[in-house]
Amino acid sequence: MGRITRQLERAMQRNVACPVIVKTRPDRLPELADYLISNFKMHGTRIPLFSMFATVLPVDAIDEIKQLNFVETIYLDREMRIPEISHGLSFVDPVRRSVFFRLASRFNRLSAKTMWWPTSESRKIIGGDIAESEGYTGRGVKVAVVDSDSSPRFQSHVQLRGRVTGKTVIEEASDKNGHGGHVATTAIGSTFVHRLTGLRALGVAPKATGIGVKTLRGAIGTGSTSDVIMGIAYAYMWGADVINLSLGGTPTEDPTEDPMYDAFERIKDDVVICAAIGNEGPAPGTVSSPGSLPNAIGVGAIDREGNIAEFSSRGPTPDGRIKPDVVAPGVNIWSGITIETYLDFISDHIGDGFAALSGTSMATPHVTGLMALAVELFRKELPEVKLNTPLALEIIEEYGEPKDNDYGHGLINWSWFRRYVDEHK
Repeated sequence: MGRITRQLERAMQRNVACPVIVKTRPDRLPELADYLISNFKMHGTRIPLFSMFATVLPVDAIDEIKQLNFVETIYLDREMRIPEISHGLSFVDPVRRSVFFRLASRFNRLSAKTMWWPTSESRKIIGGDIAESEGYTGRGVKVAVVDSDSSPRFQSHVQLRGRVTGKTVIEEASDKNGHGGHVATTAIGSTFVHRLTGLRALGVAPKATGIGVKTLRGAIGTGSTSDVIMGIAYAYMWGADVINLSLGGTPTEDPTEDPMYDAFERIKDDVVICAAIGNEGPAPGTVSSPGSLPNAIGVGAIDREGNIAEFSSRGPTPDGRIKPDVVAPGVNIWSGITIETYLDFISDHIGDGFAALSGTSMATPHVTGLMALAVELFRKELPEVKLNTPLALEIIEEYGEPKDNDYGHGLINWSWFRRYVDEHK
């Protein structure tokens, strides 16, 4: 008999039907799909890689389905979202779209740029420039950004064109938010010097190949856990070496009751998974999933002075573990963004494809880019060892600072991975 998670049990007490993810035993997914259609006329989305089926079921049907001998677990299909939506972003009124306002904003931008942290500089404090001086730029490494964008505008951005592709796993094709573009350029964007400000954007792993996997909808950027798991499955099948998840939702009390934990267990030995810890700080116990999970690298944010950002979520996790695992630059990060999207305009009211944004979403692609550099390092200098999520976490623990619920093991650095390779040749 399958189990029902506690989150789902509580939802069943308040509702007549619930969005669910049903996990079956291996190779039994078609049997479940046939059962749901035959008995309840219910259709849904299959995720074969993880033996999962997402649908909405009446409460009575959930009780019946958990009795099936090929059902392992039934999870609540929780909301996932871009963390930044809860921190002061608002829709832009028509006045702020006027020519006068845009001209004023261009002047303001020239003074504001002293507060912005361009990726050409933020990458240096995690050792991206040192890696580049050693010949490591992410060449041959595949990075997946599971986020809000996969559109042609995303793929044709000046920092990404020719090196990225896109795939939407939901019904929405275009991106209205822009978040995924900023994340991607921070991780793998090529060099660009902005004509007006003179600021230089350069991603951490500028020669890596990328894909934007769209799982979040609308101008705010929301979706479901099953959408994200579908995106993860596609990224894995595409051949991603590193997966970036700058998104989050409410964590479960027991991490094994989170369907993303189960998905990560399936792929963690083949990829490096990096996930934002959330923007609900500074209070303790504010981490979000999937950054809270033990089989992903949870990332917090610091400012230019190296201080933990006030908004960066803190551990412990609901089950008492210390999180985040590491921190990285995440305040006023200036980089490319999908043009003429919500965040492209709201950041400085110009909408020219570059923006300064803050959040653990911005810190996470710094770690993702560094992981891409480290994958390239391992392939070249320690080819008998595969860098994956468990090994990356082991290296972070070995070479980082003693772990706490603010900074994790501290500011991640290229030197940790260089030292490991040099000591294990």
